[in-house]
Amino acid sequence: MNFSPSTEPPFGAFSQSLDRGLDWLIERRPLAQLMTLLLVLMNAVIDWVVVQNSGLGFLYIFPMIAAAVALSRVEVVLLGVGCSILREAFAPFAGDPGMEMRLFLVTVGLTFPALFVGEIIRNRRLMLVHLAERERQDRTLRQVEQQMRAIMDTTPLAILTVSADGAITMANSAAARVFAAESGGLLGLDIVELVPVLKRLVREHSTPGLRTMLEAQGMRRDGRAFVAQIWCSVYQRDGTSQLAAVIWDATDTMRSREEASLELLGSLTRVAIGAVAHEVRNLAAAATMAHANLGRSAVVAAEAEFHVLGTLIAGVEKLASSNLAFSRRRTHEVTEPGALLDDLRVLLGPMCAESGIDLVWDLPPALPALAGNREQLMQVFLNLTFNAVRVLEESPGLRQLRISAERLPEAVTVRVQDSGPGIPDPSRLFHPLKNDGDPGGLGLFISRAILRAAGGDLEVEAVERGACFKVLLPIAAAGGPVTVAAPSPPADREGTPHA
Repeated sequence: MNFSPSTEPPFGAFSQSLDRGLDWLIERRPLAQLMTLLLVLMNAVIDWVVVQNSGLGFLYIFPMIAAAVALSRVEVVLLGVGCSILREAFAPFAGDPGMEMRLFLVTVGLTFPALFVGEIIRNRRLMLVHLAERERQDRTLRQVEQQMRAIMDTTPLAILTVSADGAITMANSAAARVFAAESGGLLGLDIVELVPVLKRLVREHSTPGLRTMLEAQGMRRDGRAFVAQIWCSVYQRDGTSQLAAVIWDATDTMRSREEASLELLGSLTRVAIGAVAHEVRNLAAAATMAHANLGRSAVVAAEAEFHVLGTLIAGVEKLASSNLAFSRRRTHEVTEPGALLDDLRVLLGPMCAESGIDLVWDLPPALPALAGNREQLMQVFLNLTFNAVRVLEESPGLRQLRISAERLPEAVTVRVQDSGPGIPDPSRLFHPLKNDGDPGGLGLFISRAILRAAGGDLEVEAVERGACFKVLLPIAAAGGPVTVAAPSPPADREGTPHA
């Protein structure tokens, strides 16, 4: 095992050379064992042949110490017994009384230093391994700290940590920008001066593991208020509760969201008013025809009330025409159906999974751009699918919601079909004002009005089981938004003509 100089303690060049030699021997353990046996045999030969009548048994200490590198503890003890026997056999006093005691003492004298050296070598190697692991962990920790520091310095989100008493213990540079403070000016500041709700949160919720998201008012250091979206969690440090918070200045986002909501509400309101005005104009047209038929009678035509009735009918028709939201010519927006249906899938997936509804998608690989406002079309599909989910949640047996699409030569058809109990009276679905207290009729009425405003339509298809709504949308002209003439509205299923 090789260790870099940075991981070794400062024991000098000799220590490094010794470590390299020990590594070499350990990696070649059989060779080290053979060298140990050769040393033992060489000592025995020297003691027996070369130097006679002189005790050289102390030389066995060198192969014993060398054996500490390559042999186990048991093998070292056995080698010590063997060396003590050789020393006794070739000593001048061989066979003298006290041989057993000499064997024991020599065995201990040879084995103990070898075992001691072996433990030193093993502990040193363990220490070097530990130092190498510490160095590796330190490098990893430094890399993580650098990455975290880079993230905290570059993120636009304000990141704070707050102690149990509400003092800010850490704040990144984005926090200084969000709260209009100088760099480092937030440390030690009471969080109640910036986001009061966080101090109450860290005091009242001391249980570690709390994670929540909230929206609250924040205060900048110059006294200006802003809308803060906050993601926070409570954790334990040194036995006390700490709070980590990520804060986003959502003022512009909320303003844009409210403006978009207001614009969508106004758009839907204009659609609904236009649809109601359209129905009123149909009724006024029918009343005009009935009034004209009554005028064929000279007696009725001579009555003053007859002329007043005609004036009232003409006023109602004029009022309905002046408030009609859709003109004969208007601009259509272009919507990508793939992205629209992907967003719908994201919204429906968790809801259907939670309710045990099998959500089936049957869509072609590519669909052309459609004419219509994306937000309004999303409202149409949300209305249809959410109604289906509510029905399926109360329906026993099979619960399946299938959304399929089909491309026609000049339009795209999207079907929303459920396996619920079905619709008892489809002819009354699109009436704006029903007397059965069902609020879904108005949503369907507005949905059909939105689709007709875009040149499409909403129909109910007869199926063997459940209900199926067919959304028909025209394919947008190439080149983006275009101005087209409003199509003539089709007749209702009940035969009432549309003006």
